[in-house]
Amino acid sequence: MEELGSKYDLTSSVSKFLDDHFVLLVIKFLGERDFNNKNQKNLAIFKLNVLQKTNRHEDTIKMYKEINETETVPKEMLEKNSKFLKQFDNWLKLSKPIIELLPKIVNPKKDTSIEQLKKENNITEENVNSLLQYSRGLYGRGDYLTSLEYLKITQLLCSEESLKLEIQWGKVACLLLLPNERERLPLEFETLRTLVDKSRKNKSKKKILQEKTWLLHWALCYYFTSDEKSASQFVDKFFYEHYVEVISSICPYLLRYLVISTFLHSKRKNYTRDLARLIKQQRPYYSDPITEVVYQIYITSDLEKAQEMYEQAIKVMTGDFFLHRFIEKFTYGVRASIFESFCRIHRSFYVSEFSNLIKVNEDFAKKFMNGHAKLLAMELTYGQDNLVKAGSQNTIRRQFNTRTRYQNQRFENMDQTIQNFEILRSEKLEQEKNQQKKRKKK
Repeated sequence: MEELGSKYDLTSSVSKFLDDHFVLLVIKFLGERDFNNKNQKNLAIFKLNVLQKTNRHEDTIKMYKEINETETVPKEMLEKNSKFLKQFDNWLKLSKPIIELLPKIVNPKKDTSIEQLKKENNITEENVNSLLQYSRGLYGRGDYLTSLEYLKITQLLCSEESLKLEIQWGKVACLLLLPNERERLPLEFETLRTLVDKSRKNKSKKKILQEKTWLLHWALCYYFTSDEKSASQFVDKFFYEHYVEVISSICPYLLRYLVISTFLHSKRKNYTRDLARLIKQQRPYYSDPITEVVYQIYITSDLEKAQEMYEQAIKVMTGDFFLHRFIEKFTYGVRASIFESFCRIHRSFYVSEFSNLIKVNEDFAKKFMNGHAKLLAMELTYGQDNLVKAGSQNTIRRQFNTRTRYQNQRFENMDQTIQNFEILRSEKLEQEKNQQKKRKKK
């Protein structure tokens, strides 16, 4: 997939852990960004390969004809379609007893349990498994809404715990592809995450890691295909030790998405330091302009290099299916971080120095500084020639002095506490001596 993008394109890596139907959306996005039509042929071949793994046989045949400029279709392609249709009809036939019973299953009587319904209507495990297969078939053909409704019924009727997790994956897959059902996704995705975190019984460590890897990638489809608030929650949900372990060992490129989520977060400072340390640790194995922005700001304090990496990061984000919509907010987050670091490093500076650093005009830089300083409750004092002094934002030297004063104050407080303790102890000993003397006199 090197032909499909730049050096930092993650389509090949990410698509291995996404559902094929979602990969088709990514391919569509890449096609729309291919303004010079340089990669259309490669994208068409990629799309055909993905379609062949689905049940969208008509689309597969159409794509094959377009690529090969022929009306002749391989025999095995037609046979595959014919075989699927026979299976599909058989699954529907075996599912009929449940489908006819849907009203009673969805709205059961108060005193009637699901198990009673199954027993009274002779619903077997074969019927339930056939409905599951039929739901998968519907999904494969692109009928996500019907598939979702039948998967919900299958989950109610299913007695095997192992299948319930599989069905939950299916429900989330459907919802990810149904924009009009988006309000149902948070609960279902959280249920899936809980099931993945808890379903460790009789599973190897490899299997557990695989499931968490898939979950992390599907989380991109959930958190990064909506708004900024949703994207900012990715770091809240997955910046934990057991998921960081998965990212570090299997998919370090997901650090890119942790960075963006952090910069979109209203409480960015809660994560930046720990994230920077993780990026430093993983840097020998993975880095890109987006992760380098964090590294240069928080590890090396090389703000010029950070700005250079930011400019490259924007180009990377433009071609990233999950990140292209967050460029504006990311830009603000990076400039805010550079400004905060700039103020910590310098006791005073000219507006032109900061504007040149982030490559904007002085008026914009001044407006930005004032706006962000207000958010931080930071006092900016302007002198001659736009010389700026940051009042309440501590420089490195001020931080050292403040901490030294704080430590000295602590020691003084400790000394005072010890002295007070000694005084009280002396007074208590004196009282005890006086009491002993009184007893002797008596």
